[in-house]
Amino acid sequence: MNIPVYKAASLESSNLIGGSTRPCLMSVEDEKGNLLNKNYVVKIFKNSHREATCRELFANLLAQEFDLDVPNAALVEVDFDMLSLMKVEGNIDTSLYNPGYYFASEYLSDTRIVTKAELPVPVEWELQLRIFAFDVLIRNSDRRIGKPNFLLQSGNPVLIDHELSLNFSKGFLAHDIESEWNFIRSGNERNHVFLVSLQTCIAKNGLDVAGFLSDYLRTLNPNKLYAAATLLQEYGYNDEAAIVESIVGYLSEIRSNIDRFLQLVNLLLHDA
Repeated sequence: MNIPVYKAASLESSNLIGGSTRPCLMSVEDEKGNLLNKNYVVKIFKNSHREATCRELFANLLAQEFDLDVPNAALVEVDFDMLSLMKVEGNIDTSLYNPGYYFASEYLSDTRIVTKAELPVPVEWELQLRIFAFDVLIRNSDRRIGKPNFLLQSGNPVLIDHELSLNFSKGFLAHDIESEWNFIRSGNERNHVFLVSLQTCIAKNGLDVAGFLSDYLRTLNPNKLYAAATLLQEYGYNDEAAIVESIVGYLSEIRSNIDRFLQLVNLLLHDA
């Protein structure tokens, strides 16, 4: 794991598309004060939503376990002066935010964010399946038709925005697979962005879900998140990074019960 830590140097834009978060485009400098030749999208979460920084970083690492493309991640220090500048340029209430280190992802200038008006996008079904299974794995309710949450880079999806994922109150086996993933197929714009196209492909050609997912599940390494949690604790997330224990426990149960997880994926793809 190599998660760099930078300091915000200047605010390039405070008007990036975002929901309740404050994604800002910033230039950054390294620990020696050298300005990098690439910018980062820094997500400034409210004080009441600090765990989101941890979830974003953990999900970024887990996506790579499924050979899915995500922007390079970093932690970026946002100081009081930068927050004050955001107040002026972005009209934010600085009382809701603290200076500190936030999740950031490398700005990819050769990409564009996908909107619901562009759906469906031509993505090969095996890649759709891996993205779908990944979102089932991390219980991500926020990659949906109404808000696809991925970029396109030369026609290839680059996944973003995972702050609502990895929110587990119990282990995998304690969940009811018949009902507790219905957010994936809750209707219309709430449906997962690839649900209908995968169901259509199944109906037409059939899909070997187990054949394409089993190896990824067997080699999944939840313990790699501990190093990221240690880094987060070093930079002020002492309590929040403790969620790593429930996340690792949940994912370890899936690794020990791969057939049950594949049953869940099949259920979601075959039942309306």
